[in-house]
Amino acid sequence: MRWAPGQAPAILLVLVSSTPLVAQPAPVEPAPAQAQIEATIEATLEPSTVVVGRPVRVRIRALAPNFLTQPAQFPDLQISNAVTRPAGQTSISETRGDVTLAGVMADYDIYPQEPGRFALAPATVTLTYALDPPRGTTARLVTPQLTFTATIPDAARALDPFLAAPRLTLDQTFAPEGTRFQVGDALTRTITAEADDLPAIFLPAFGASAPDGVAAYPGQPIVEDRGGDRGATGRGRRVQSVTYTFERAGDHVLPAIGLDWWNSQSGRVEHARLPALAIHVAPAPGQPAGEVAQSLVRQALLGLREHWLAVLGVVALVAGSAVVLPPLLRRLAAWWAARRLHRAASEQAAYHRLRRAARRGSPEDIYAALLIWLDRLPSDRAAAIRDKAPGDAAARPAFEIARLEQRLYGGGGRGPGAWPGGNLIAALQAARNTWKTGRRPGFRPVLPASLNPGGEPR
Repeated sequence: MRWAPGQAPAILLVLVSSTPLVAQPAPVEPAPAQAQIEATIEATLEPSTVVVGRPVRVRIRALAPNFLTQPAQFPDLQISNAVTRPAGQTSISETRGDVTLAGVMADYDIYPQEPGRFALAPATVTLTYALDPPRGTTARLVTPQLTFTATIPDAARALDPFLAAPRLTLDQTFAPEGTRFQVGDALTRTITAEADDLPAIFLPAFGASAPDGVAAYPGQPIVEDRGGDRGATGRGRRVQSVTYTFERAGDHVLPAIGLDWWNSQSGRVEHARLPALAIHVAPAPGQPAGEVAQSLVRQALLGLREHWLAVLGVVALVAGSAVVLPPLLRRLAAWWAARRLHRAASEQAAYHRLRRAARRGSPEDIYAALLIWLDRLPSDRAAAIRDKAPGDAAARPAFEIARLEQRLYGGGGRGPGAWPGGNLIAALQAARNTWKTGRRPGFRPVLPASLNPGGEPR
């Protein structure tokens, strides 16, 4: 194509001038309405007056004028003489004019432990939101002070401890079942207490009392809370066991257990009861007469120790002369000292010291007493206590000893508090009974055919 003179520059000028210009992006400013709204916080509490042990619901709503770029940070709301439990968090949104606010709602349940006025001090909630994307803006919001009052109904002021719940139950089981035992046997009583909408730490411990002739060894309690997610009613649960060992033949009654509590639904005091258990303990097989004789000897020695002046007076009158008395006293003192030394060094005395240490619950004292008792045993029995193979019915003492050693010397270090020795004593008592009767674990006697003519041997 030929250009006319003077035309080409004009066309080039048109082409250059028609090329579009690229605009630079302008900074994004927050909408005017959005920029005028700040993050807000609201806190409510209800009810303002509650019964001790019943929950107060605290609700905190924190909102920001755009989406959150980080999780909201809420306080713990811990106060003295009360238990605080988080009851869940929920994302929320709200529209104000042309602006949509986003945030989080957090619920807490506070259980007062005593009557009085409680004050929740102002607490800080931190929100990080996109007011100027992509940069975040942090707002620290402070809740107002909230107060409530806890009371105890007049009809329930005599309760100690005071427990308030809409529902409370007690249950118990015994293992093994039955009411007839022998000296040396062990029986474990398991007590379960459950209460609706009440933290388990409010449920009291049950006493481990026992009648004379029966030793009681409390186990480690299990305290747990169940349910309660997203505001649902929770349930506190306490499981406590007591192992009884029978030391003396006769009829015994394991005591009843009761708990009085305030029914917050019906508004009255109610009584939860577990019945007593009457049992009969027979002498241990194999040595019933010997044990009775030993008991009589012990009683005679106790009487001699308590009334030794009267005994000496009778001896003096019978002798008829003060010349006979000094040698007799020396011989009696020597005999008594030798007997005390012999008894102190016996396996039975070491075992009694071990049981006393188990009652006190100190793992160090229990282990020291255990080593002394093992040293009093014949070497074959001491080895059997420690070295039974897994799966053997008599391996339980070795298992309980291993648990005690793990508590004392395990990798986690020594834990605080008492160590329940009931299971260890029950296992060792079962082993001692086996030695007395000469029966292996799991032995069941078979009646001769002459004594059971019409039946099958069992």
